[in-house]
Amino acid sequence: MQVEQLRATLESALDRAGHAAAELGASEYLIVVDDLTFVVRNSTVTTILPDGSPSSRARALAGGYLQRLAFGGKVEGRNFGVTRTGPARFDLTKLVPMLEAVHERLAPVHIERLPFEKLIARYDRPGALFYCDPPYHGCEDDYGQGVFSRADFARLRDLLEGAKGRFILSINDHPDIRDLFAECAIEEVGVTYRVSGQVTAARELIISGGRGESE
Repeated sequence: MQVEQLRATLESALDRAGHAAAELGASEYLIVVDDLTFVVRNSTVTTILPDGSPSSRARALAGGYLQRLAFGGKVEGRNFGVTRTGPARFDLTKLVPMLEAVHERLAPVHIERLPFEKLIARYDRPGALFYCDPPYHGCEDDYGQGVFSRADFARLRDLLEGAKGRFILSINDHPDIRDLFAECAIEEVGVTYRVSGQVTAARELIISGGRGESE
């Protein structure tokens, strides 16, 4: 059976903290690859270049290296991720194909650095589909200080429930989240968490809705 892959005519991604723009937008990415050639995968390395460097090349170099090695891919509070069953998490031999694949996938995407309410207002229309991946309830600072707050869950819900399009939101299973989105469709999904270093069974919620659901 042949499955047709559908592609949206317009895609936009929210990069509120500016990490994707810095790490994927460096024009001299082959020079960045050269700079990383002899960097060892060292657990004592928590930064390569000073924070706030104005160079897009420097930010791509530091950000890409650290993000690949950070356990769980955390933006804030990065720590060194290892596995006892596989090779190093940063493999330079696979870096160029990975960057090329990411570039091809994101080439037609509008990458916005806006508050989420402004992005939703800009792109909301009948037929739109918003996929939302907010930080877990109780881990609001994981995307960066001040990027998302506990109160923003209710603000996001109000915006999504009034949207002309539809939405899908994934989040950890928490009573507060169930209460906030009680009027929406909620699907419970079993998952396994490994970021703590231990395998822990858990549940997440796939929440969907929007005024477009009834059209």
